[in-house]
Amino acid sequence: MQLQISILPISDDAALSAFEKVVPLVPGVTNPMVRGYFGNAGGAQHPLQNFRAQAAMAAVLAEHAEVFSSMEVSFQTTASQPPQGCNLALRRVPNGETTVTMNLTDAWNSQDDILAPMSIAFRKAFHEYSRSNVIRDISPIIDDYYQRMEATTVRLIELNGDIIRQNDEHRRKLEVSADEQKSRLQADYLARSEALQAEYAAKVGEIKLREDGLEERKKALDDRDNTHARRQKQEDLNAKLQQYQAAFRLTKDTERKRLPVTWGFVVGLVVIGSLVAVNTWAALLPLISGIPFWWQPLRVVGYTLAFAGLLIYFIRWQDRWAQTHADEEFQLKHLELDGLRAGWLVEVLLEWQRETKGDVPTELIQKLGTGLFEHSTARPGATHPVEDTIASVLGSSSSLRLDFPGGKATLDRKALERARSAGG
Repeated sequence: MQLQISILPISDDAALSAFEKVVPLVPGVTNPMVRGYFGNAGGAQHPLQNFRAQAAMAAVLAEHAEVFSSMEVSFQTTASQPPQGCNLALRRVPNGETTVTMNLTDAWNSQDDILAPMSIAFRKAFHEYSRSNVIRDISPIIDDYYQRMEATTVRLIELNGDIIRQNDEHRRKLEVSADEQKSRLQADYLARSEALQAEYAAKVGEIKLREDGLEERKKALDDRDNTHARRQKQEDLNAKLQQYQAAFRLTKDTERKRLPVTWGFVVGLVVIGSLVAVNTWAALLPLISGIPFWWQPLRVVGYTLAFAGLLIYFIRWQDRWAQTHADEEFQLKHLELDGLRAGWLVEVLLEWQRETKGDVPTELIQKLGTGLFEHSTARPGATHPVEDTIASVLGSSSSLRLDFPGGKATLDRKALERARSAGG
């Protein structure tokens, strides 16, 4: 077993005196030997009772200082069989701490009659150097300061205890209040839930009544749904047709398709007009030798006829386009009227079937529907003056023969129709 205590710094002679008090009290102690250590080196062992008589050791003890790094007393005890070795050691560490350790035989474990006196003697021997005596040895002013500080600490501890008790009491009150509030809230919640459930049931009943009423109205209106839907579609169609009539115009893409043809006419007219002007100016100049006098007037007449024919054809082409546009607009108006007539006819037929529960006579349908959605859009195409001239010539003869310096050409009615269809 081991006894240990941490003490204040102690001189070597004081430590030896404490050893001399403790070691003789060990039961059956024999041959105690003391050894002092100088750093890591140990000195010679000397009997405890003769240690002070040694000259070297006496010089160390006379310093009343801490010369030894450690001191150790080794001894045996005959109180246990076989005899056991024990020791008492004092060790100092560089940080100033001093520790005293007493190692006794384990055979004394659980023997209070030996351990208790040894522990008391061990504590008494080093009680003077106990760390608890530091405050006692300091000046009265510091002693009063520490006493006041201790009293203040005790008071703070008491206040802390009071605060803890008050907090506990306040917490218990809050818990009680929270439980009461929770109970009230639960009661209010249950009451409101029951009220809401009753209100919900009433609302559901009201909605059920409304749904039943709406279902009856729906059944009453089912027979009229088709009529309303048909009339609505007819109104939408009429509104669309009126919108087209209010601002009937072609799309930009369709207008752009006419531009190449229009520009072709314009360019042709400009070119032929330029030729007419140039040849007319040339005809006013003196004749050039070798050229017949009729050649230049003939060219002026030819180019003038070509210019006039192209201009007339362009005017006819524009007129045909405007006429086509007008026809389409009139067709929209006819379509609107036909839509109104068709709607009226359907209403008459349905009313007939509702009232008579029989089929409508076919003759009545044919009479009421005569001319519905029947429109003729066939229009003659634009013709060139040359075509008109050839047609008038062919009107009195079956064919026309033309002689050219390089060949001949024969035109009849079939060839003219094929050319007109191809240009068409």
